[in-house]
Amino acid sequence: MKDRDLVKVKSVHGATKPGTVGDREGLFERPLPYTLDEMYSPGVGWHGSFAERDADGMPVQTTFTSAPRSFTRTGAAGGLFEVPAGKAAYRLHIESTRDCALSSKVVADFTFTSDTVPGELYEPLPLMTVRFTPQLDEFSRASRVIPAIVPVSVGHNTKAAARPARVEVSHDKGATWRPVPLVSFAGKWYTVIGHPRDAASVSLRASARDSAGNSVSQTIIEAFRLT
Repeated sequence: MKDRDLVKVKSVHGATKPGTVGDREGLFERPLPYTLDEMYSPGVGWHGSFAERDADGMPVQTTFTSAPRSFTRTGAAGGLFEVPAGKAAYRLHIESTRDCALSSKVVADFTFTSDTVPGELYEPLPLMTVRFTPQLDEFSRASRVIPAIVPVSVGHNTKAAARPARVEVSHDKGATWRPVPLVSFAGKWYTVIGHPRDAASVSLRASARDSAGNSVSQTIIEAFRLT
């Protein structure tokens, strides 16, 4: 495939405050704001990732529980945890906070079952995450007047089938929550969120489960702003 067969996309990455860096795909980071010229193959699906964080890092606390033992680490998310051989149920709690107007606090609680695998090859853990993809402007804002239609999807480490089970919304940075409806249409999930007149931001809390009983509960404080 030649360059003329590719689609050129200009992506603009903004900042919510001075002194932050933007991480793309976990492959590289640059001080924000910055613009990228990217080339993509037409008709090929792509799901990118971008995260804004303070230049000196984001405080992350990770707690991994395998009854009756529990391990807690502060620093980078994740890590290696040694557990006894055999099938067991586990809980993984990851919590991060930052001084930022968007995603000021993110919490994820995973409950899953894992077993010993033969040989030395690793197998992915059955972890999943809920993704929200509302239509926002270049400053990650939605209209306060118009209810937001928010597509909801679940990504699974092992490609197993999983679906969202519950979505809640908060307009006071997580002080109070209320459930919002989940609607399935043409194989996709959506929720519709109305906003109080004086609301400045939207926080989201959701849970999801796969057919094997593995689950996740995650919270994003100040997921997007309102204007």
